[in-house]
Amino acid sequence: MRKTGDINMSKNMCKIKNAIFKTFFKDEINHYNFLLEQLEDINNKCREDFSKLNCKITNLEKDIESKDDYATEIKEDFEKVEKENTFLKNFYLDYLKERVKNLSEENIKRLYTESKELDYEGWIEFRIIKKKIKINLSDEYYYEDNLGLFEFANGYELIHYYEQASYAEIESSVFIGSYEKCYYGAYEDNSEFIIYRNEVMKETIISIAKEYPEEVYSLINEIVKEEVVDLTIDKFNDGKAHYFKLVDNLNIDLKPYIEMPMYDENPDLGTFHSTLGVPHPGHGDYLIYEDGEIDFISSMKDFSEVSFSHKMNTEELNELLRKHTINEVNKEVLSLDLSLSSKIEKLYMEISARECELDTMKYDDEGIFTEQDMKEHESRIVNLKKQLAAVQAEYDQNCKI
Repeated sequence: MRKTGDINMSKNMCKIKNAIFKTFFKDEINHYNFLLEQLEDINNKCREDFSKLNCKITNLEKDIESKDDYATEIKEDFEKVEKENTFLKNFYLDYLKERVKNLSEENIKRLYTESKELDYEGWIEFRIIKKKIKINLSDEYYYEDNLGLFEFANGYELIHYYEQASYAEIESSVFIGSYEKCYYGAYEDNSEFIIYRNEVMKETIISIAKEYPEEVYSLINEIVKEEVVDLTIDKFNDGKAHYFKLVDNLNIDLKPYIEMPMYDENPDLGTFHSTLGVPHPGHGDYLIYEDGEIDFISSMKDFSEVSFSHKMNTEELNELLRKHTINEVNKEVLSLDLSLSSKIEKLYMEISARECELDTMKYDDEGIFTEQDMKEHESRIVNLKKQLAAVQAEYDQNCKI
């Protein structure tokens, strides 16, 4: 039988053990709760980061979709431009073929000479010559072929050999080593050669035009204008103001300057001529002529304080008219041009500023701008571009020359 003292001791030991276990598990539970709180914080942070990432992914997907739409638009625009270019190219060629038929022999030579600058090494013309003169150069020029001259020659040099072998007579020859070198007489005045050359010039002009339609069109248009224009500035000496638009840059240095006081605080002490930043009349500006007096006005430049050391004489003005560097317009066209040009400039500047603002909104990481804000901004840009297109179309229809 256990004694009472032993029982009490056993109970005390149990209490001590329970206290120890309770203390231990309490610390473990507290530590566990602490870890749970940390995990909860981490989980919340992950949710927040995931939400931000998901938002960015959504924005990127929209951006990609928008760029895909933009790429599709560009492709469609490119295809449209290609069709327009094909149409224009065919239009230029048809126009050129008709005009070349009617040009004088002198102007055919002039157009051919100017067009040749586009055929730098003569390969376009060489292809025409090779179809007309069917010979083998190595069978005609033993000595030159042995030296390898044909391997390094350009188109124009080969043309010389082809034409010489076909139209010139051999006047003498010598043997240099094992090869015969022939010396040819003149052939440029040969009547058959002249007829052949005229055909070649016309065909060369058309062939060059196939590769450079706009450039050749511009060249032939200048020649055609000079053939039909018989106009002098004297026609406009009627006491009225006449307005001309510059459709090309002037090839005359008018030496513009602005007269400025030597001392701002005392302008009566004298002036000097400043050329720093002074505008010169050019393409798109207007020349106003009234009985020998000339003035300039522009939508982009300020000529109000500008004077010119060189005064254009009658001969120079006639040359501008003859070459269509200036074309007469009425005062209404001038006024409309100034008004529409001002609108176009303002719209361009506003569109540029709006697009910069939109870029800032797209890359905003602080969430200041909402998606609705960006849509409204994009809508404003679209409307501005529509306005610009409408004003530009009005300008092209009424003012562009």
